[in-house]
Amino acid sequence: MSRRAALALACLLGTPTPSLGAPCTQDAVSCGRSAFKAGVEAYEAERYTEAIEHFRQAQAARPHPVVLFNLALAEARGGKLRDAIRHLDEVMADPQTSQEVRAKAERERARADGRLARIEVDASGKVELLVDGVLVAGSPPVAALDPGSYDVRVRLDGRTVIERRVDLSEAERLRLTVERQREIVVAPGDSVAAPSSPSSAGLSPTWFYVGASVTAVLGGVATWSALDTKRAFDDYERDLPRLDQAAVNARVSDGHARERRTNWLLSGTVVAGAATAALGVFWVDWGGRGTRQGVVVGPGSAYAVGTF
Repeated sequence: MSRRAALALACLLGTPTPSLGAPCTQDAVSCGRSAFKAGVEAYEAERYTEAIEHFRQAQAARPHPVVLFNLALAEARGGKLRDAIRHLDEVMADPQTSQEVRAKAERERARADGRLARIEVDASGKVELLVDGVLVAGSPPVAALDPGSYDVRVRLDGRTVIERRVDLSEAERLRLTVERQREIVVAPGDSVAAPSSPSSAGLSPTWFYVGASVTAVLGGVATWSALDTKRAFDDYERDLPRLDQAAVNARVSDGHARERRTNWLLSGTVVAGAATAALGVFWVDWGGRGTRQGVVVGPGSAYAVGTF
């Protein structure tokens, strides 16, 4: 909502702007107006944390769906997406909300929901997901979260199989998969690598780059060999009138050896190039768009996270 519309609706002209955290000594209406005005000014200056506090004070002093809508906007811009969604739902459910504000609230809610990070668990059996110690509802459970760091724990049939801290960015999807097909024994230590499984990621792109480098080197050597063979042939044709039969035979034999070397190098370049192309198409994991895959193998188990 624009500052002009917000100020006109709240009739704020001439109202002093309070300091953040300072108690208001006026009546509730005046306190609400001044807090709202301060919230609008902080919002337009992109001081969203400050704007949130001012709008909260305004809503507490004089509740109104427009004030709550502005609070939700500040929360969404400040990264508090879940609070914003909760307040936008309240705005849309309030009978005092105008059709215009309700339509804006619906659009803002959809935007905020799309920016939430989510943690999903893929497992058979009784699986529980806890985020910062709070049990997430659902079967399978899906946690919709603000971007940030969280302590994540997954319990399978009452036993903890994942326990770690994760950092989630905006709109990121983190899927944790629990595999029962194989069981491994984990020795004590700081880190454990999960064995390969059907759900694990493909090869690192490094393998493709190594293959491309080998192909380039072979191609360069093959090019040099071809030029060297051509130079030797030109020298042979130039010197032929002066060569005796023994020298001719030696030159011809040497030329054939150079040709074979060039052919082998060209064949190796073609094979290396084809293998590198197949590696890049079928086996290399080039990464996904904002989704990470967590894999837990077997009861008791190992955990690995990679970008897909």
